[in-house]
Amino acid sequence: MSKFGWSLPPGCSFNDLPGNQPVGPCGCCGRDVESDSALYGCICDECSECGEVGNPQCYEHHGLRYSLRQIVSRDNRRELMRLEVLAEQRYWERFDNSDGL
Repeated sequence: MSKFGWSLPPGCSFNDLPGNQPVGPCGCCGRDVESDSALYGCICDECSECGEVGNPQCYEHHGLRYSLRQIVSRDNRRELMRLEVLAEQRYWERFDNSDGL
């Protein structure tokens, strides 16, 4: 065992262990699924048929309807993600266009 209490195989990290994978935003409203905050957490309703929250399949197959708040929140999240990608592309273009600096 290592001094940290365990040793992972080469190429593995703590995030590769089951249950430690990062969770992305909700597929319906775009908010943080694991947040306990009412301000930043998922705002989706519970499905009356299966009991899941934030599952896009429930909106297609179980008759749930998106609220205006969900649609606006999801669209805002998509725009933020688009802007983050654009900013990262611009950052890396600086290095591609540099003259050996």
